[in-house]
Amino acid sequence: MNWKFYAPLLGAWLGVCPSAMATTVVGHPVPTGIAAGTGLTYTSSILDVKTITYDLCDDELVDDLDEVLDPVAGDEIVLPQGEDVCGLTIDLNGRFWVYGTGPSNSTFALSLGVDTIVIDIDPPITVASDGSSGGTGIRLADPNWVTASMLDLDPNEFVGVGAGHTLHDTLRDSVRYDSAAW
Repeated sequence: MNWKFYAPLLGAWLGVCPSAMATTVVGHPVPTGIAAGTGLTYTSSILDVKTITYDLCDDELVDDLDEVLDPVAGDEIVLPQGEDVCGLTIDLNGRFWVYGTGPSNSTFALSLGVDTIVIDIDPPITVASDGSSGGTGIRLADPNWVTASMLDLDPNEFVGVGAGHTLHDTLRDSVRYDSAAW
């Protein structure tokens, strides 16, 4: 039995809006990335995405992605085709991890308790029915959201930022609220 065929009917019968039901999105893939930080080079990251909720300006669409992405590698998120996208909310399964290097062989790891990333898109990104789009990427955080001087990296030193670190909440909130799509 093809459950995808019957899902909208079942959703309507249960009083659930079919467009808000979870689905797999087909459309325009855009790379993810992390905003640069002065004196730092990102080597890898882990963004364990549970769902992405697309704000379609007058409706919403939920994608149960359940996939681990590496924004440093430019792993992609798909914007739904044939839609205007006014925003997206990315819900995570766990912490957002970022690894990298700084000056003089220093290294760092960020373990940030980012449960949700909210991205408002104004003006909306229009994704044509053929899957082409004006959208070109997702950038997590603002430029210089973290820098070598903020981490106080000394030569040959490792710095870890986790839940108890004084920078944790500031860095977490930058990823949560200062991320952008363009």
